[in-house]
Amino acid sequence: MNAPTDNPNHGLATRTRFILTLGMLTSMSAFTVDLSLPALPAAADALGTSMSSIQSVVGLYIAGFGLGQLPAGFMADRVGRRPVLFVGLAVFIVGGIVSGLATSSGALLASRFVQGLGGASAAVLARTIVRDVSQGTHAARLMSLLIMLVTAAPMLAPTLGGLLVDLSNWRSPFLASALLGLAATAMVLAFLPDTHRPAPDLPPLAQQAGRSIRNFFAERESVFGLILLSVFSAGFMAMIAGASTVVDEVYGYSPTAFGLIFALAGASFLVGSLFSRAWVHRLGLDHMIRIGVLVMGAAGIFLLVCNALGTVAIGWFWGSVCLQMFGAAFFMPNATALALERLPHMAGAGASILGTLQGVTGWAGALLGAMLYNGTISSISIMLGVAGLANVALYFALRKWASADQADATVVGR
Repeated sequence: MNAPTDNPNHGLATRTRFILTLGMLTSMSAFTVDLSLPALPAAADALGTSMSSIQSVVGLYIAGFGLGQLPAGFMADRVGRRPVLFVGLAVFIVGGIVSGLATSSGALLASRFVQGLGGASAAVLARTIVRDVSQGTHAARLMSLLIMLVTAAPMLAPTLGGLLVDLSNWRSPFLASALLGLAATAMVLAFLPDTHRPAPDLPPLAQQAGRSIRNFFAERESVFGLILLSVFSAGFMAMIAGASTVVDEVYGYSPTAFGLIFALAGASFLVGSLFSRAWVHRLGLDHMIRIGVLVMGAAGIFLLVCNALGTVAIGWFWGSVCLQMFGAAFFMPNATALALERLPHMAGAGASILGTLQGVTGWAGALLGAMLYNGTISSISIMLGVAGLANVALYFALRKWASADQADATVVGR
């Protein structure tokens, strides 16, 4: 059911520049968030606010990122992919410039929320375009390839952000994000054709939105993937938002050293993505998701043990985080492909619903993580550990229900 030859866009999926452009769009928000992490302690000092407050820079970006995906996805199904991308990228660039010039914590937080709204279109439409040009395990392989490119964000962005802060000041990473938006705009102009021709008889927007939401939640596989991805997103964003604070205040490392430490999580994700991409055709989407959640569950146990022991050596703590990221590389691309597998007629809306709810739970996780921070590793170890174990329980509780309408769930996408 997933042979790509019946898809008029399928040739695009093999073009290097096309894939690199999707990779840029997919990784842009992650790179932007990670680039700013080393600047947060200095920004808090300069703007006269607390670390728990300045961590909301991450949470509010994620909130905007989540809320912006629904309108971006619905409009992309109506007018095409490129027009929505250009509007979103323009908002992203303006938000980055205003963030870099902010003179108060309120202005910084507001502009990051706006920047997240703009960045939402890039992420949701990258996933949508993957579904436009491929399906099933082919989509999962392409998604894994994009996530391999995304791993450059945690491997490079914090290190680059730390260098920018050390060489200049806390504003530099925020201004650099605007340059990233300009680069993405140029790549879309040059290498990304529109992959969707809107139907001429689309209903009014409100009716389209209601129908798309009903269709999404009528597909059990879509709901199953959404639940697992949303739970993981809460723990993941708590880790992203709190990592620089924990490494700086608990372990005493510099912003540049934090970048190198954080890169280990990205490297773990990259290694997992290589295995996932190599095995998905042979094992199928469901088996890859199962491997991912089991590894993440084991990492969750290790993190909760670290929390119970107190402030353990950073190798034990961050090694458990890296194991979680290794498992997530099996889980994320395949769960996303599974959730969108049955929605080719509403790929933009489906990807936006998926991204919006992930964004909402990610924002809630980042906010809760900031509230839990008490000068120890607890905020990260509890949030990420509980998310890992919860997904193990949810996978085994819901998998039979999700595949009840299929004769053999393991052949999805083959």
